[in-house]
Amino acid sequence: MKSLKKNDKIVKYHDYYKENGYLNIIMEYGGDMNLDKFIKNQKSGIEEKIIKEIFLQICNGLRVIHEAKIIHRDLTPANIFINTNNYSIKIGDFGISTKLETNKNSAYTKNRRGAEYYIAPELETGNSFNNKVDIFSLGCILYELFFLRKYKYDKLYGDVRKIDIDLYNKNWQNLIDLLLKTESSERPDIEKVIQLISDIK
Repeated sequence: MKSLKKNDKIVKYHDYYKENGYLNIIMEYGGDMNLDKFIKNQKSGIEEKIIKEIFLQICNGLRVIHEAKIIHRDLTPANIFINTNNYSIKIGDFGISTKLETNKNSAYTKNRRGAEYYIAPELETGNSFNNKVDIFSLGCILYELFFLRKYKYDKLYGDVRKIDIDLYNKNWQNLIDLLLKTESSERPDIEKVIQLISDIK
């Protein structure tokens, strides 16, 4: 999207062309796989320092998106590209992103869409929403990085897991719980999320 400033955590789109009835998009190389495939390839837990490195990069990219008054709305592991040589990431697929409609009190929109396992409760109920829907998606992604399973799948089957504090800092669980708050007003903004990550040693 043109209103986004350049950032090394966001995929750059160069051009597009139509061929045989298909729209082809030319974009920069984001990595050798997406984060969804990376997670599925893990046979055991991901190291805490790698989770922190990956997740902090995602948050830094999202900060640029939110600074541009854009809601991604489709923030999922499938739309995050990763270079597995150095764990650098880039956020892509702005196909259903939307600009915030601002009034004198706050910024909200009613243009609802999102991915099944990462969609915030307010999108499912049809209420107006703001960029906190992306914060909920962040919580689902962080959950998946720790447990290698989707949050809403676990929730559906009554198996919402807790982090093993013998392996990981317990503050990660606190952050997951905060990001996944049902009420959007109780979720932190992206600046606060980055601060909370930085505080986890």
